[in-house]
Amino acid sequence: MSAATTSLPERPGHRTTRSRRRRIDRKVLWAYLFISPVLLFLLVFAIIPILFSFWVSLHSWNLVAPIPTMPWVGTDNYTHVLTKDSVFQSALRNTFVFTFWGVTLNLTLGLAGALLLNSKVRWRPLWSTIFFLPIVTAPLALAMMWTALLNKNFGLVNEMLSWVGIPPQPFLSSPSQALACIIVMAVWLVAFSRSG
Repeated sequence: MSAATTSLPERPGHRTTRSRRRRIDRKVLWAYLFISPVLLFLLVFAIIPILFSFWVSLHSWNLVAPIPTMPWVGTDNYTHVLTKDSVFQSALRNTFVFTFWGVTLNLTLGLAGALLLNSKVRWRPLWSTIFFLPIVTAPLALAMMWTALLNKNFGLVNEMLSWVGIPPQPFLSSPSQALACIIVMAVWLVAFSRSG
């Protein structure tokens, strides 16, 4: 006599858990489907070029020779740039100076501007206009405005300096003053536009 095997009845909670899990799996699949174009874009236009640039940096390439014929030089390019290339060292130093002063002044002036706009200060509409000017003005127009203001021959800043007896300054055409001028322009653009 064989014993009849009977399957246990499925619990109601077990069925709902399985259907909920199936629903979550579908949602995850749809999420991956929706972000796949962005991931593909990043892969093609960011990650692959970065990896290719790193691979090329380990070779000696004149941009004309075919890629498979590039001779391997290892880290010689990095050694040359870090120890013998004065232009790279100057650019690196300028980048650190720009970053330090840019971040410090942006934080300070941005916070001061936000506090000023949220207080009952005299001539508040004038300050609001000055602070919001970088937001409503196109970057190209701002660059032309600053170039005109800092022009060594007819700029407004040199005109104002002449009122107190200071001779005209070269500003953007001077290697010693150009970095400071660019920091001021960047700080004015970023700090004041974020303070609003």
